Amino acid sequence: MLLGIRPEHLSFGDGSATLHANVEVVEPTGADTQVLCRVGSNNIIVMLRDRINAHAGDAIRLQADLERAHLFDAGSGMRLAA
Repeated sequence: MLLGIRPEHLSFGDGSATLHANVEVVEPTGADTQVLCRVGSNNIIVMLRDRINAHAGDAIRLQADLERAHLFDAGSGMRLAA
């Protein structure tokens, strides 16, 4: 299975957050801030509504809104029913 989550459903977490990430790029884009992070060998994007105090090279923790997550079959790529 693969877990799918939209960039806007990720946020900076606290000590209980489950994803440890490294910031690669912080890009303010007007009303939003896009943060490109590396989690393990994967790049992910976090879309935030607020300005943040993070810079390239920072280690951060991310939290996913799992109620908005989707599961996919890793072989076929098909979404699994809720």
